Amino acid sequence: MLHMSLNSFSILINLAKPKSTSQLALSLANLTHLVLTGVPSDRPGKR
Repeated sequence: MLHMSLNSFSILINLAKPKSTSQLALSLANLTHLVLTGVPSDRPGKR
């Protein structure tokens, strides 16, 4: 599970190509939300 999370994180970083620490933090927050809930945080109407 940890390996899958790290792999997902790497993919997310490659897609987001963060240009600042705030962008990196946002990507990390989105990944954390996805891992904890199984629902992308940018999905409207889903909590």
